Amino acid sequence: KDIVDNQVAIIEYENRIRATFSLQLFAKRDQRHLTITGEKGHLHGTLESGKIVISPAGPGEEVTIDATAGPGGHSGGDTASFDAFLDAVRLRAKPIADVRSGLESTVAVNAIDRAMLTGKVVRISRHEYRLD
Repeated sequence: KDIVDNQVAIIEYENRIRATFSLQLFAKRDQRHLTITGEKGHLHGTLESGKIVISPAGPGEEVTIDATAGPGGHSGGDTASFDAFLDAVRLRAKPIADVRSGLESTVAVNAIDRAMLTGKVVRISRHEYRLD
């Protein structure tokens, strides 16, 4: 296969907020984690357990949310996305993501791939994701 088997990217937005993305395609299923850290606290979860733990930075109790996904690929994400798409088409329900979100995600992923291939920082300008 000619695909990436592991990758790490640091994304810095205009407002100086940074995000990291880490991908390891050969990790065990129980090692798929989601972590978000911000000034108000920390969120951590695993796809397989379906549990998300939110820990406040200051006083306050930790909260655990049961976000167990249903059956299907990507821990139920594929099924949920497909069902939401069908609802949007059949029932005119609001889509879970709009065209702008899809475009911005595609531009970001392409920039990550360019950085990997060139070994250089890739800057994304606003004209790369204009919709007009």
